Order: sequence, then structure tokens, then C-alpha cells
Amino acid sequence: MPIGTSKAGLFGGKPIVNAGSETFNSPGTFAAADGLEIVSVTGKGGTGSAGNSGGAPSGFQSGNGGAGGNRFDPSGSPNYSYGKGGGTGATNLVPGATGNTGATGASSTVFGSSFAGGVGGNGGTAGNSNSSGNNGAAGNSQNGPSNIQGTGGPGGNSGNLGLFGGGQGSSSTTFSVPGDPIFPASIGSRGGAGGGGGSGNAFPGSGNAGGPQGNAGNGGDPSGGNGGDAATHQSGGLGSQIAVAGNPGPAGGGGGGGGGAGQPTGPYTGGGGGGGGGAGGLPGGNPGNPGNPGSAANPSTVNDITVVGGANYSVVVPSGGQIQISWNTQ
Repeated sequence: MPIGTSKAGLFGGKPIVNAGSETFNSPGTFAAADGLEIVSVTGKGGTGSAGNSGGAPSGFQSGNGGAGGNRFDPSGSPNYSYGKGGGTGATNLVPGATGNTGATGASSTVFGSSFAGGVGGNGGTAGNSNSSGNNGAAGNSQNGPSNIQGTGGPGGNSGNLGLFGGGQGSSSTTFSVPGDPIFPASIGSRGGAGGGGGSGNAFPGSGNAGGPQGNAGNGGDPSGGNGGDAATHQSGGLGSQIAVAGNPGPAGGGGGGGGGAGQPTGPYTGGGGGGGGGAGGLPGGNPGNPGNPGSAANPSTVNDITVVGGANYSVVVPSGGQIQISWNTQ
């Protein structure tokens, strides 16, 4: 055998390749050594993307008007003794949406094998809306043959950062009307009038309180609902009327309902008027919360991959991924 000639060179055998490995943390090319035939690959894809932030809410929710108080008197007239309900507050509240889940990380590839990326993070939760306007309180109801005044319900406060609350319902009253040559003297009972709903606008402000003569309070112009007139029950039937419900708020709080009247022959006071609903908080609310970060991929291994010694192989590795090629002596 000539000096310096290996057995592989003399007899035409393949070169011996010692055991080794090569790691790729970014794209590259794997150059298979002469004589390399079998490799193993452990790899993972890129990290998943973070979830999107949650959305902010929009719109507002105004409070409802309180109901007018009743007059529970067995000798009374049901037509006049019952208060009426409050108007509904305006709403166009749209909750924010939960953020979308982040994208799965891109795969790493080599030798035709693919290694999955990590899962995307969960989306962030939606932001909280500004608080709703508070409902107006119901007017105080009365029982039996009593002259205790039925007090009106307070108006509801506005929501968080809102502008104006609802008006106070008025208290019930009794009254007398002197006679004249045409109409005899009469006595009467009047419930409390409903307060106006709070305005969602900057001017002129909160709903007005119900009037002492049973006239309903106006809503905060132009978006609060007007209150309901009180019931009036007058002896002889002159000037009597049933209670009127509060009006819905076009873009603010609902008006309070009118209170029921007592039996005029007492005369007994009636129920108080309902308070107007408060305007909602300023439209919108807090921004949504950020999404969660994505997860790193879990590595996996593929064994006994056949390669051709002396050939070049493309290695694709996305951000956060990795490919490790290893081989035994062969």
C-alpha cells in the first residue's frame, strides 16, 4: 500500500464521519459532509404572537324614572289612587369586544420535516363602560285615612363622569277650592308630580323637580324625559284626573311617574311623585386590556432522516425557533 493512502482511498470505501451536531437559531444552509448519510433533527417553530387588546365600549345607559307612589285607601277610587310608572332612560350602550387571539408561531423546516410554532396568546378583555345613570326613586306610598304627606322620590344621580341627575318628585298635597255663584266649594287630594329625567347634554342641566300643583317636572332639555302629572281627586268630580306616567328620555334619563291621589272627602294626601332618572355617564369608557403574550413552541424530534453527503440543505427558522441537526459516527 502506498504511504499516505487510506483504506477508503485504496479500496474505494466512503469517508468516516465523526459524530457531531449543528444548531440553527436563524435561517441558514446545512452542508452535509462527505460520507454523511443519516441524521436526526430536534426543532421547534417560532413563538406565538400576543393576543390583541380588548376594545373600548361606546355609548351610554341612562337611568329610568321612579314610579309614582300609590294611595292605599279602601274608600278611595282606584282610578285616582294609583301612581304611574316612570319613563325608561335612553341607552345605546355597546360593550367593547374581547381582543382576538394571537397568531400561531411560524414553523421551522428542514429536510422536508416541519416543526410547529407556539400558540398565540389570548386576547385582552374589553374595557369597562362609564357607569350607567341611576334610576330615580319611587314616590312614597300612603296607607289608610291619613293626612301624612306622601314624599316624592329623589332623582337619580348621573353616571360616572356624566353631566346631570334627575329631578326630585314632588310631595302630595291637599287643597280646597272656594265656591262661586256657579260652582260650589270643593276639597281635593293631589299626588306628587314626577321629576324630569337628567339631560345627557351640557346645557341646561338636570331635570326639574315636580311642581307643587301636580304639574310634572320637565326633563333636562333636550334629552331628558318629562315627568308625569300627578293624579288629582276633587270632590264633586271637578278638575279630577288620573296620574300620568313619566316619559322616556330621548337621550337622557326617564321622567318620574305621577303619584296617586287620596280620597278628597278626608281630605287625605296621596302618594309622592317618582324621581327622574339620572343621565348616563359620558359615552365610552376605559380602553380594553392588552392581550396575553404568545407561548414558546415545544420541541420535537425526527430520527433517521436520510441525507446525501456533499449536498446543501435549506434550513428555515423563524424568530424564536430553532433547528438542531445531529448525527452519530458513520
